[in-house]
Amino acid sequence: MFRRALLPFIVFLAVVACLPLGAQQASTAPRVSLRMDNKPVKEVAAELTRLFGVQVYVTDKTGATVSVDLKDVDLEQAVAALAQAGGDSWMRAYLIEKNPTTATYTADQLCALMAAFRREWTQGLTTDQRQGLLSRWRAAARAQTKAPQPGGAAAPRPAGAQDAQARRRQALTLDDPVGGLLLPLRTETISVDFRETPLKQALYKLMELSGFITLPEEGLEGPVGLELKDVKVGDAVNQVAEAVKAKVRVFYLIGQPRQMDAAEARQRVVQRLRANWQEFWAKTPEERQQEIQRRVASIDRLVAAADRAAANPGQPNRARQLLDRVVPPSLAALQRAMANLTPEQQQELMPLLNALTQAAGNQ
Repeated sequence: MFRRALLPFIVFLAVVACLPLGAQQASTAPRVSLRMDNKPVKEVAAELTRLFGVQVYVTDKTGATVSVDLKDVDLEQAVAALAQAGGDSWMRAYLIEKNPTTATYTADQLCALMAAFRREWTQGLTTDQRQGLLSRWRAAARAQTKAPQPGGAAAPRPAGAQDAQARRRQALTLDDPVGGLLLPLRTETISVDFRETPLKQALYKLMELSGFITLPEEGLEGPVGLELKDVKVGDAVNQVAEAVKAKVRVFYLIGQPRQMDAAEARQRVVQRLRANWQEFWAKTPEERQQEIQRRVASIDRLVAAADRAAANPGQPNRARQLLDRVVPPSLAALQRAMANLTPEQQQELMPLLNALTQAAGNQ
């Protein structure tokens, strides 16, 4: 009773090593014991930041109150335990910058920057690269229950809807800014050969191979020439940073998923469509043509898969279900958008319009 009255929380600190964590091996990182009772997630995260010297960011809308009792843990174990206590998602990421002490960010700013960086990466993939990546991700998702992925975890999805349609609606209205950034296949050791590769392309390749996002500071450029064999992700990021005469800031993000109401979910979809539309027309004509071809090929594959599944009426036709759900609103949205375009722009989009029209007529 005396101890509770004296202190609102108790912190036991046992520092095994005093080196900054940065991006070095976990074996040299500090380990601590920490107890905090009935404290906001942001307050516990601030304490972890103070103890380890590595920023643990928490999104604005994460408001849970938690109690943690950690014994002899490193930073990543502490972040994972904190996120689990609050029912939150968490992840590790990296930032390459010229001077890590000058720029300041919020968790929500970093989420937005990483979402844009990941989107740019996927949009630059060829159809074959995209399909190969999706195949590896699907395999990783099936195996994840046996081997959890390192460096992050999405919060458990809320229980509730039992039928598939209701679960889809629930997923569409779930806002998980941190969990939504996690790549499904992550590994701590990679091998890669960079031959005078532009920085952004090198970081895209690191993200593809490791599953971890490394952001470049705005305006930071330079060629990367490295041959890395079975190196830790943090070491690889450090060496890339050294190649462009920059430094690495490792950081963690914690975010609480929340269910949006229908109006907010619709507004979010509209915002994404507008952003995608603007990004599309900002591309070169060649890039736009490639994207249209990729989308047309995707529609054709779905139609072919639906036709094959129709030959087995006893089995669920998931391709047909997806077409029924996606094609009508996509076709209607494209028709509305094309009404405000120039004849030249309309002509560019005709292959996509024709593919959607044929898919709609095939239903």
